[in-house]
Amino acid sequence: MSLGGFAALGGGNVGEGIWKGALSGFVGGGVGSYIGGGWGAFTGGATSGGLSAALYGGDAEDIATGALIGGAVAWGGYQAQQGVAYKQYNKGSKPLGDLTRQGLRKISVASQRSFARGREAGGWILNNGDVGNVAYGKKAGVNLPSKPGNAIANFHTHPNDPRYIQYHSLTDLVGENNVNYVIARSNIYRHDPNTHPLPNNYSAFSQQHIYNTLIPSMITTYPNSMNLYPFYWHYFGR
Repeated sequence: MSLGGFAALGGGNVGEGIWKGALSGFVGGGVGSYIGGGWGAFTGGATSGGLSAALYGGDAEDIATGALIGGAVAWGGYQAQQGVAYKQYNKGSKPLGDLTRQGLRKISVASQRSFARGREAGGWILNNGDVGNVAYGKKAGVNLPSKPGNAIANFHTHPNDPRYIQYHSLTDLVGENNVNYVIARSNIYRHDPNTHPLPNNYSAFSQQHIYNTLIPSMITTYPNSMNLYPFYWHYFGR
């Protein structure tokens, strides 16, 4: 923890530095993840920096300076992180297909917000690698925006597992005609109804068979590379 380390170098209370750094980092991380994206990074960093200055007894000027510096550093770190994430995505298995940097950023931001807020998010992946509008729904469901004419797949998040299943639910598959993805905490799941359609007699199967055997056999699993909690790592122990 950086604050604990600086406290030790300055002869201060190491324990105090650790808990103050952890608190300011956790609060800033929560704010940043809830907002998401560049604005989330800046706001979360500003919250962390300002709170840290306040915890150490700073006056209004110190708090404002801490907030400004914290926000700027976090925003810069976020932009650098997005660049690295895009390079890593293209070197890997590309679980969501060929995405532009903007498309990957949109899905990443949607995932961050979804997991921070505990609400599903979803949208459409376009044939140019970009992503259309993103909708936010409820704890266990989201209504996707209208399908654009150049859409080739859709995605939505499952932020509330393990209480809910990580991969596709039966509702996600019934009547689905598009390649579709589920983004969960640990993995990304891809289903193609053209190559692995839901059998017509699925209703004759037991629920246990459907969820534990049938659906997993129809999907392809990739490790999640969306970096769902980047803000906590930027701020924790600042």
